[in-house]
Amino acid sequence: LRSFNKILTLSEASKKDLQQIGINPKDINVYTYWVNQKIFKPMDKNKCRKKTGLNHRFIVLFVGRLINIKGADLMVEVAKKLGDRISFAFAGTGPEERTIRKEAEKNKNILFVGEVPNKELQFYYNSSDIFVIPSKYEEGFGRVIIEALSCGIPVVGSDLGGIPEAVTKDVGILVRPS
Repeated sequence: LRSFNKILTLSEASKKDLQQIGINPKDINVYTYWVNQKIFKPMDKNKCRKKTGLNHRFIVLFVGRLINIKGADLMVEVAKKLGDRISFAFAGTGPEERTIRKEAEKNKNILFVGEVPNKELQFYYNSSDIFVIPSKYEEGFGRVIIEALSCGIPVVGSDLGGIPEAVTKDVGILVRPS
């Protein structure tokens, strides 16, 4: 890394990590993600729910790779404890997919959506009431956070890594992933 003229990171947290291993802070720039707000924007919830099939009372949405460190398993455990009052929708694929599918078969408030093309994601955000990013690791930054926020959806995020840079008390809450 020391041989590069510039290094781009996704968050101040990632920049600090690089500084800790000896990279000169002058060689590191933080690249801020953006979203197309003509696509990711607030939309009519009922129309979006009709399009996505997420026609439940209250929906908590997860979008991401279904791997252990992303914390989808934590959401499954919460869903099982809460019962039918709140539905939890999981959009994504990965090694944990099989487990989530099994839980969805046993619990009617767990909804496995599967892979969603990026051009369709805005409909899923707008079908939900809350977006959750429960990462168990120092995630650099979650683009899904700013997509959800751009759609007007409040976010519950892990207090680790770069997530606190996007989730402030004005748009959501931060929690310890447990």
